[in-house]
Amino acid sequence: DIVPTSDGGYLLGRGNSYASSNGTGYITKIDSKGETVWEKSIGQNNGVYYGPVYDIVPTSDGGYLLGRGNSYASSNGTGYITKIDSKGETVWEKSIGQNNGVYYGPVYDIVPTSDGGYLLGRGNSYESSNGTGYITKIDSKGETVWEKSIGQNNGVYYGPVYDIVPTSDGGYLLGRGNSYESSNGTGYITKIDSKGETVWEKSIGQNNGVYYGPVYAICESK
Repeated sequence: DIVPTSDGGYLLGRGNSYASSNGTGYITKIDSKGETVWEKSIGQNNGVYYGPVYDIVPTSDGGYLLGRGNSYASSNGTGYITKIDSKGETVWEKSIGQNNGVYYGPVYDIVPTSDGGYLLGRGNSYESSNGTGYITKIDSKGETVWEKSIGQNNGVYYGPVYDIVPTSDGGYLLGRGNSYESSNGTGYITKIDSKGETVWEKSIGQNNGVYYGPVYAICESK
């Protein structure tokens, strides 16, 4: 992810997701010409690495909220939310969605909610996890308010939630799907209400047995 900064530069979220790298995440600050100003390793604690930075959202205090995590199977696909200040220093960090030994995958997208909290799009994409998707509501301090499994229907799992877009009725549109070969790489659009309940769901781009992959991004058309 890339977000503009108040001084005309940019903040970059990056990192490695493969197992042998331990999935280290980085935040890089660059100027308007792409020159590096500073770089920080994010979330390395006692030899544990918390994965690439997939999303960056500015916060009202001038800092940023980072969505991250590891998606490879041996990591159990753990997700994290990291709060940093304007200089990239970690303020706090939360493990998201670990429940009774089940890990719900990296945090791929973050959107602010009207009550000052955030909605997180997440899930595991590796095959042995069945590619389950989740929506997690957190408050401003990163504490979980509620969590919903999205798109599990008759034993079919429709993949991680990669993108979240607010809709005019107070709900959200989710872009998702599985990318591993045996799933045929099917994409889905899921409409949810403000409490995370599914309103409708559509399979996108299946044509004559050809599957076109997950929905990674959603943009409102004019």
